[in-house]
Amino acid sequence: MLEQSGHGAVTIGSVEKYITDTAFENDWIKPIQLLPHQVKKESIGIIGAGPAGLAAAEQLRKQGYESCF
Repeated sequence: MLEQSGHGAVTIGSVEKYITDTAFENDWIKPIQLLPHQVKKESIGIIGAGPAGLAAAEQLRKQGYESCF
């Protein structure tokens, strides 16, 4: 359908970036504050930077761990 309209292909990543950038510019969302109350000496290694890895890193950072991808 896009090919027939002459608009060309649109990648999902560019759509996601546009939505995210627009949301931050219009103050629809605020950045997540990831500063823990207490920083731990241990660090956690996360394998993979997909949604599950990023979610795990976020939760562990909130608990005070340093994370490495």
